[in-house]
Amino acid sequence: MQKFSLYILLIFNITSLAIHKVETNPFVDDNFTSLSCLRKIKPKLQVNKFIENIADLRLNLLTKFSGKTPAPEFYKKLGREAQTELGIPLLLHAPIYKMDQDYKRKNPDALGTYAADSGTISINIENLEKCSFGVKRDVVFHEGVHRKYRDSTQYVPGIFNPAIFFLLSNESSLLFDPFLHYYDHLKLKEKRADTEGLYATKCSYCVQDRLQIASPYNSKVFNYINAKEIKKISDELGKQKQLCPYHKTWKTACKARY
Repeated sequence: MQKFSLYILLIFNITSLAIHKVETNPFVDDNFTSLSCLRKIKPKLQVNKFIENIADLRLNLLTKFSGKTPAPEFYKKLGREAQTELGIPLLLHAPIYKMDQDYKRKNPDALGTYAADSGTISINIENLEKCSFGVKRDVVFHEGVHRKYRDSTQYVPGIFNPAIFFLLSNESSLLFDPFLHYYDHLKLKEKRADTEGLYATKCSYCVQDRLQIASPYNSKVFNYINAKEIKKISDELGKQKQLCPYHKTWKTACKARY
């Protein structure tokens, strides 16, 4: 039975890759304007119940054979919403897992991460539970963009922290050139994941919540978008009166109360 399940999983993955080509070159478009991001965000995919059942079976099998702990249902639903909004076919959705203890020990402040080698999204439940709904949604959308482009940071040994690359970025040395190129590559991916992910939330309040975790250090070293850029996206979505169902309900309740 286990061998049969593995065959089914293999067929799912081969079929999914055959019907969908995902852009993997982060240098294709470095113009992170609202227009370029909105063009990249495809409308929700319409799928029937049969495809949904197959996709659920695929995720269940992936979870079973991964040995990882699945995230609570709330985060699974956020993961499906984010990846659908980003135009990722249902049969290519990444499973959402709890972040393992080893990774949390090395990255205690991490909220989420995408592993390109396994095609999975992991989230730090303990840290995210301290955050607002908007931040939770922003983080899952951010990791969803990494999934969309299959971003990977596994190019150099772990001892080369991006912060070190930042300190060396003004140095001219053939020895460090390959690693500095990797650093630029990493920065571009984080900016893209932030920008495209926040626009894809289609909610000015969710984007505004992102200001709660904005960090000048992370913006400077890792190239996450800064508070000014976050506010710009929030204002643009606000002018379009874009709100997610949660914040629409919240806004209606506030009006009724006051």
